Amino acid sequence: MVTLNSRKVGLFLKGINEAERVYLGHTLNFSNNLLSLIRDFKLSKKQVCDKFEISPKKYNNFICGNQNYDLKDMARLNAWFMELKIEELKKEAPVQVAR
Repeated sequence: MVTLNSRKVGLFLKGINEAERVYLGHTLNFSNNLLSLIRDFKLSKKQVCDKFEISPKKYNNFICGNQNYDLKDMARLNAWFMELKIEELKKEAPVQVAR
């Protein structure tokens, strides 16, 4: 079981400035979206490494937010989500017969 030290988190948050707070928010948002994608679509470590062109050694840092994500990473995440969602919808869509 993981415990939460809210005092430690609070002290950390008090020690950062507004720019750092915004950066932290964007970083955690990206990481959370990536983790949701991995969980929801049961993606493997290899799939993630291949998609984002990272080495398997960098995987844990990359998915937990210990990474300087760039616009290319954000675009890849959004595009990958759309690709996976489209494939999912194709499987669920009813078959339509031409008249």
